[in-house]
Amino acid sequence: MSQTGDIKLAIRDKLQELVTAQTLGEVIVLSKPVSIFNINADNFPAAVLANSSFDGQRDTNQSNEVTHTFEVLIIEKAENITTDTYLEDLSETIRKKFAANETLGGKAMAIEPASSQVGPISETDYSMVIFLVTLKVRSIEQLI
Repeated sequence: MSQTGDIKLAIRDKLQELVTAQTLGEVIVLSKPVSIFNINADNFPAAVLANSSFDGQRDTNQSNEVTHTFEVLIIEKAENITTDTYLEDLSETIRKKFAANETLGGKAMAIEPASSQVGPISETDYSMVIFLVTLKVRSIEQLI
């Protein structure tokens, strides 16, 4: 499997731990890009792990430092938001899960979690809210 694939599966496993801890309702892993309106989540909050992008720079003549960027879309039903800080607390719990294990079990050198602004899925329907948790995972790619 590719290094990027290994990292994606390690992220999936960390998200799945949050399902076990009942922080998340389910994890959906996308194998190809799809519209947010075509994602069928059954349990909320749902984490949708999308495909990655990457950026790299030469480290040595035998390796490159690569930054893999994964976006995790969090979808929550508005009716489940029961406190004024629910979404902030959820975002922080997810970010801390990755900050506490920044090497993803040896698959990465470091991980930088960040989250985006919360908003409704559409301008006309406020029954679901979304936000992104962006994970920038740095690794070394051996060229030889």
